Amino acid sequence: MDFLESRLPPVRAWHRFEYNRHFTENTNNARLFSGCYESFAVAIAAAPKQLRFGHDHEELADRHTSEIGHIWPSDYPVLFWLKTLIQKDSRVFDLGGATGLLFYGFQAYMTFGSGLRWTICEVPSVVRRGRELAQAKGARGVCFTSDVQEASRADIFLASGSLQFIEPNIWSSLASLDLRPRHLILNRIPLYDGPSFVTLHNMGKAVCPCHIWNEREFISHISRLGYDLRDKWDVPEFGCYIPFHPTRSVKHYAGMYFEASQRESASEQKVNDK
Repeated sequence: MDFLESRLPPVRAWHRFEYNRHFTENTNNARLFSGCYESFAVAIAAAPKQLRFGHDHEELADRHTSEIGHIWPSDYPVLFWLKTLIQKDSRVFDLGGATGLLFYGFQAYMTFGSGLRWTICEVPSVVRRGRELAQAKGARGVCFTSDVQEASRADIFLASGSLQFIEPNIWSSLASLDLRPRHLILNRIPLYDGPSFVTLHNMGKAVCPCHIWNEREFISHISRLGYDLRDKWDVPEFGCYIPFHPTRSVKHYAGMYFEASQRESASEQKVNDK
């Protein structure tokens, strides 16, 4: 199609018009992408005005709640590392964890200790729905917040399918913490070997900016904070195809586990001892 359109400009113009019309529809179909932008601000300015913007909507909170119990293949590496790292009194900070997708979903595969504290950081509408659900389920050990700073002094920082939708970048948020978590489990990240940019993502009920990162740059930013990459896996069930930008599309997302280096851990221990 790209080869044909490069030689027939009217066909390419018609294709762009039809796709843009399709992208701006309010539909139940999610995961449509459009455009390449240099920043969140530029992408926000280009977002269709007829669609709702961002994640802070009751309908999205309800959709995430309906997905509880569904485990994707790419969740199993996360489950493996959690079972390896988690202790009975661990503190988990789950950035963008919806109303408890992993908290509830993983309980079918592992036992949480009585002292576990699992904090989910979300937008206000999801926080409200998450608290209602936890109360209805009588869930213990889970709480909700909209403050990323509560990741300070967590043992495990978990983010699955959320980092790309958040500004500032994850490394800036981690750098701002008083004390950074020792373990980072980051899943479903759109990484590739080209330049980093921002695209628009139509989630079906709303549109939002979405980071696409250069893989080496992403790892380098995290490593500069004192973390070592311990594991990496492919996420074949998620990808990002951006029409009219074939070299910017991402075939499959990625997951990674980082651990604070021994030097960083020793420094944090001195802080705790004071």
